Amino acid sequence: MEKKYIIRLIVAIIGAIAIIISAIFTVNYFQQNNNNSQSVNAGSNVGTTNITFNTLTPSTLTEEKEETDNIPDDEEDDPEETRNRLLLMGLNLWPDNAITANRGLQGNERIINSNGRINETAGFILEDLTNLRGKTLILEFANTSESIFTDDRMVKLEYSDNFIVEPVDVNLIWGYIPAHDTLPNEGIEFLIPNDFAGRLNFVFDQAELNNLRITAWYK
Repeated sequence: MEKKYIIRLIVAIIGAIAIIISAIFTVNYFQQNNNNSQSVNAGSNVGTTNITFNTLTPSTLTEEKEETDNIPDDEEDDPEETRNRLLLMGLNLWPDNAITANRGLQGNERIINSNGRINETAGFILEDLTNLRGKTLILEFANTSESIFTDDRMVKLEYSDNFIVEPVDVNLIWGYIPAHDTLPNEGIEFLIPNDFAGRLNFVFDQAELNNLRITAWYK
């Protein structure tokens, strides 16, 4: 009798062990399938992210173009006028640390500030503008009241060997444009000669510049 009970006990133990082993294999199977599913989903998400970051939008292309192109662009149009934006890129400031010329909201606008009062003269130079030959340069000025100009002399434009570019229908003060804001879409016009070498020098004399806004167009 004791042998029979021992045999039955052994059989019961073996059966219990088999059930436990089967349960362990079943759990491992489902965990493995779940991990594979998550891996597939993660791979799909990574692929989508890569596509998103590698896609260049039209606005991105425009910004890259504006940062690298100094030449007037016929596609930069004013929707209300037959005029184009003159991108103010690659400015050469002189002398060192006298003024700053930060970019405005558009590529054709600069915000000029001086480090205190300019004792003599200071300014910035634009080059590679030969495409302006025979065209009309238009400059708009804003926020002039925050700056201080000696004898109301705001800025002078020079080209080639310090020849003054005279504006149309504006009385200059010792070669300088009088300080005042221009009306929207009614900037000061300059007729650029056909032999223009492509270099413009903006000169400020004995002035304190505070957020002076200059916007450039051409037609």
